[in-house]
Amino acid sequence: MVMTAIAACNKDSEFHQTYIERPSDALLLVSGEAGTDSLVFYTTESFTMTTTVTTNGMTNDWYEYPDEFNTFNNTLNGAIIKFSIPITFKRNTTGQRRTVVFSINAGKYSASVAYVQDTTVSTPIKAEL
Repeated sequence: MVMTAIAACNKDSEFHQTYIERPSDALLLVSGEAGTDSLVFYTTESFTMTTTVTTNGMTNDWYEYPDEFNTFNNTLNGAIIKFSIPITFKRNTTGQRRTVVFSINAGKYSASVAYVQDTTVSTPIKAEL
C-alpha cells in the first residue's frame, strides 16, 4: 500500500500531518455495479473536502457520501484523527467509465484521490422456468 503524505512544521513545536490511504495503482477502481467503498485518511488539521467529476458530460449524481464530511474543525491540538468516509456508487449503465476526484484541503496542504467506476459487465439474464 502506498500513502500520500503531507507534513509540515514551523518554529513552534507543533505537529501537522495529513495523508490518504490508497492502493499502489494510485486510482481506486470500483465496480460498475452499485456498491459502497471508503475513502480513508488521517489528519491533524481542520479540513474541507470537495469533489470534481472529470468524465466529460457526467453529472455528480452517481455517487454520494454523508454531508458532514464536507468540512471538519479539528479542535484537538495536533491529535491525528482517522476518517473513513463511506461512498456509495450507483450502478453504471452509461457505457463509459466515470471518474470523480475527492480533494481534501487541510491547513496549508491538500491531497486528492480519484475513484474510477467501470461500466457494468453485462445485463442480468432472466431465468426461464
